[in-house]
Amino acid sequence: ITVIDHTYQGVQQRLVYRFQTSSSDTGRPVRRKAVRAAMKPPGVPDLISRHRFLARGRHVLQGMAWSGNGSITKVEVSTDDRRTWRTATLEPPVSPYAWTPWRIEWDAARAGEYILSCRATDSAGNRQPKNPLWNVQGMAQNGSERVPVRVR
Repeated sequence: ITVIDHTYQGVQQRLVYRFQTSSSDTGRPVRRKAVRAAMKPPGVPDLISRHRFLARGRHVLQGMAWSGNGSITKVEVSTDDRRTWRTATLEPPVSPYAWTPWRIEWDAARAGEYILSCRATDSAGNRQPKNPLWNVQGMAQNGSERVPVRVR
C-alpha cells in the first residue's frame, strides 16, 4: 500500500469513469454512486423473453439500495409499471457504507402481467429517476428498472 497526499489519477479515473456527451468530450469524472435501488426479481425466469413466472399468492419482494451522497431513507416499490408506489421496509445495513436491504410483501392475487419496479431516496434528497441518465459510456445508470412478471 502506498499512501499519497493527492487524488489518485490512474487510467480508470482519467479516461474511463467519466460522464461524456460525445466521443470527443473529455467528460467530467464520476465521483460518487448515484442513488439506486435494485430488486432481486421474484419467480422463475424465462431465458429468452426475460419474463419471470410467479404463482398467485403472497410474495416478499426484496433488494438492496445504495447512494454515494448519503444514507438511504426510503425505498418505494411499484407493481403497476411505476404508476403507483408503496413504501418498503428498510433493514439496517451491516455498516454505514454498506448497501441497505429492503423488503415489501406483495399479494399477487390475480393472474396476469405485471411490471415491477423500485426506487430509492437518500438523506441528501436525491431520488432515483424513472429514466436513466444518458452518457456515452453508460456510467452511473440509475433509472428504475422494469421487471416483467407473469402471475399464473
